[in-house]
Amino acid sequence: MRGRKWALGALEGEARDLAGTGVGRRNNKLNAVVHRLATMAARGWLLEDEIFTATWRACETNGYLGSKDSSDGPASFRATFDSAFRSGLLKPAPDPRERLSNISNTINLKARASV
Repeated sequence: MRGRKWALGALEGEARDLAGTGVGRRNNKLNAVVHRLATMAARGWLLEDEIFTATWRACETNGYLGSKDSSDGPASFRATFDSAFRSGLLKPAPDPRERLSNISNTINLKARASV
């Protein structure tokens, strides 16, 4: 349950960020977002359809899907989505508790290093 709730928040935030991504960065951002969200799908926290719908809508908003650029558009979206989703499934996301522990350890190490 905790993982699902965390993943839904991540999905919303990632989709919002992707929707605001400008020309020249949209495909790379789409790839990174889908990969990151697919790691959560690997854990069963998100469904592929949820990720597809959220990122598709975001790319409608940022103009990627309607672009006349040959490297953009629906076919490019699908190719990028499929590739990023497959690669993300191979690296399941850590448990939210593990993430918090890792962040805390990193902060502690940085604090000790600056002393």
